[in-house]
Amino acid sequence: MKVGTNQTVTSDKKMAVVWYDSHDSYWTFGYTKKMGSNMCLDEWENLLRTFPDSDVLFYPHPDYDYINRNEPIPWVTDRMRYLNEKYGNGRKIIFHAFLWSFDKIYNNAYIIKQQGFTDVQITPVQGVKDDNVEFWHYYQPLGLNFYDSPIGNFDEYSTMISHIRKLGLGVIQDIIFRHCAGKNTYQERLIPNDKVSDVMKEFWLSDKYDNDDYNDRWKCVNLPTGMPMMNIWDNRYQEECKKFLTKLKELGITGFRLDQLKHYPTRAEGCDFLYNVFNDLENSTYIYGEVIDYPRHMCDMYTKY
Repeated sequence: MKVGTNQTVTSDKKMAVVWYDSHDSYWTFGYTKKMGSNMCLDEWENLLRTFPDSDVLFYPHPDYDYINRNEPIPWVTDRMRYLNEKYGNGRKIIFHAFLWSFDKIYNNAYIIKQQGFTDVQITPVQGVKDDNVEFWHYYQPLGLNFYDSPIGNFDEYSTMISHIRKLGLGVIQDIIFRHCAGKNTYQERLIPNDKVSDVMKEFWLSDKYDNDDYNDRWKCVNLPTGMPMMNIWDNRYQEECKKFLTKLKELGITGFRLDQLKHYPTRAEGCDFLYNVFNDLENSTYIYGEVIDYPRHMCDMYTKY
């Protein structure tokens, strides 16, 4: 498994580097009103030059505030294309189209390709529980299936994937397996929302209390993170997750980004989830996960599951 993190970590062969893989940093880097377009590109060039042997580099979604400031959007500039071509070295350069509609991705796929990006990461498609959607709602899934949402329907999704693949770009789907959407009150946050599928409800760990210490490894991998936790130790649940990945692969998805990777125990810690769900895919699929604020030696565990 190749691991994505907001730090530099070792993988099985090279360094795996993902630029600011956390929601807070997405907003900071992608929507900041303090970082001008030139500064943004300076940061990107520094990353490209500093890690020439990395497996992967990650560019967060573009900054729409640049439009309001009458500045060029960094990722569509000549300088961005030049940097990606000069320092790409045949590696993956992932463009994160976070919260982009499928139609918008379709319409911009050609220029994303022309700018030197190799893959596009898509917002989660596992449903949203409320009509008034905020970004974090996409990380509270309703099931192990595709759900229509404000970013598009299934036909738009499949058409977009087909178009991207024909252009030679990879498509990485952001996925969530460890938890489902909770009810809307704080007191009931660890109870599945009424809209959650029966499959996920079946594997809900109802006897868990919330994690109060993210630096405690046992709590980190065994307790919920503010949402209803799934029984990832159950082989039947693992099979349901594999079925979902297979469906996505059949549509043309070429990679997966797993949410909350650091909250999954490894095989050495007594859980086969990561191995059982992802091992059969690894030769043909690019896989990485979210690891926020975690020591390098702990991140390294995930390169071996």
